[in-house]
Amino acid sequence: MQPRLQTIYDQIGGETIDKLVQAFYPKVYANPDLSLIFQGDMSEIMRKQ
Repeated sequence: MQPRLQTIYDQIGGETIDKLVQAFYPKVYANPDLSLIFQGDMSEIMRKQ
């Protein structure tokens, strides 16, 4: 039996992922070049992460 690979979620935890998402998306939406890629409701996109 092979050992189970850990996901990044397993390695750093959900709370850290949430903090990263909260820091990342406002910066993306504030950037005029990147905001074109991430269209739509930011809170909905963040919720799905």
